Amino acid sequence: MTRVVRPYARARVGDALADDVVQETLLTVHRARHTYDPHRPFGPWLQAITHSRVVDIVRRARRQARREAGFAAQPAPVPEPAHTARHDLDRALHQLPPQQRRVIRMLKFDGMSASEVARALGLSVSNVKVVAHRGYKAMRQRLQGGR
Repeated sequence: MTRVVRPYARARVGDALADDVVQETLLTVHRARHTYDPHRPFGPWLQAITHSRVVDIVRRARRQARREAGFAAQPAPVPEPAHTARHDLDRALHQLPPQQRRVIRMLKFDGMSASEVARALGLSVSNVKVVAHRGYKAMRQRLQGGR
């Protein structure tokens, strides 16, 4: 399979990224093998996957180049003391009602999904989202100097 994918990748992205394309293509073929119809030709299916991986890798390389170029062109920001920002965030969080504080902690600090939080607290997913949104809004107002 690599004898087919590698030349195509080299022609599209050059030697530097060809190995990435081959690796991503092989991983995608493995993950998507259940979608292959054995009654249809294998070559076009593989070609479609390879082309998609080429497009993905070219886009990723462009984004990375833009980020790196943009980062180098920007002046270094004046750092704010981390403890001050963290203190302000903690204070705004502690000023929230208990349910909003609990939902935001579970979503943002514990990395839970809205459905996991809903199950843990006995709420609906939409209710979790509303509670979180209201908590974010209240924290934003407090951090910007309101109320």
